[in-house]
Amino acid sequence: MLVMFIVYVAPGQNPAILLTEETLKDTQAQVMTTDQARKVGFEGLPAELCADVRVIVVNNRDKGRILNNLEASPAAARFSVHDIDA
Repeated sequence: MLVMFIVYVAPGQNPAILLTEETLKDTQAQVMTTDQARKVGFEGLPAELCADVRVIVVNNRDKGRILNNLEASPAAARFSVHDIDA
């Protein structure tokens, strides 16, 4: 099972700092814009998502680590978590 995070980037923040380099490497998380996510098959994303949103997809076993990173990141204004079947 995979987990999808819909992350709203805080105004003036760089989305590249949502997750640490170590976390990206260890979890192989995919961080995408909504357009990129739709192109790779996540067509069900709401159309009203703005440009300041990032979609993060990761294996369920790494859900806690991503949660911890996002809660600590100044770039994450808010986020939601969704379980998805792969």
